Amino acid sequence: MVKRNKLLIFILITITVLTIGCNENKNEKRTTEKTLLPTQLDLIQQRGKLIATTDYNSTNYFIYRGTP
Repeated sequence: MVKRNKLLIFILITITVLTIGCNENKNEKRTTEKTLLPTQLDLIQQRGKLIATTDYNSTNYFIYRGTP
C-alpha cells in the first residue's frame, strides 16, 4: 500500500512539473527582430570566386588537363 501511494505521488508530481514546464506564457510578446546580414552567397558573388581549402590528394583535388 505504501509503495502504491509513493508511486501515485511520484506520477502526480511528474505530471504537474511537466505541465507547468511545458506551459507557454501566451501574454508575453516576442519582439525579436532579425537584422538582415549579407549571406555567404552574396559575399561570394561580390568577390567573384569561391575560395576553399582542401587536402592535396586524388579525392579532394581535381586537376583537369593540367589546370586546377
